[in-house]
Amino acid sequence: MNKTTLLAALVAATLSACTVVQLPGLGQPAASASSPQADVDAILNEANRLALKVRDGELDKVEAADALNAFRLKRVGRNPVDDDTFATYRAVTVARESGKLSAQAAQARMRAKLAEWQRGWQSMPNRPRNPAFTNYLMRVFGLPPLGAS
Repeated sequence: MNKTTLLAALVAATLSACTVVQLPGLGQPAASASSPQADVDAILNEANRLALKVRDGELDKVEAADALNAFRLKRVGRNPVDDDTFATYRAVTVARESGKLSAQAAQARMRAKLAEWQRGWQSMPNRPRNPAFTNYLMRVFGLPPLGAS
């Protein structure tokens, strides 16, 4: 496992997190011609940057999760898959921070959410074009991205 993937896995495990925090002015994708893969890479890079801030005590894990959500909203906008995945991600982060979930239980809960989306993806009507946040987590957990059949 390379250093970037290892750090991303640490971010996913430690930031893993209930409700989607809505920030004013966010939710619309930035005007860019980025590809879905570039969006996943950008989210991974931002997660790594935030992980360093958590390590250095500049942010707690919930603040970092919210900042990652703000980044994904700015980068790719809202879609029902990523919104649902982030809600689970944030809930797990809150539960981890409050001591209600172990690291193993947090990872299991995130893996179960991702597996749920993998099972439902093919039959989902009106699939989003770019579930970048979910695919970022798929990469971190070593799972195939949505849309890869």
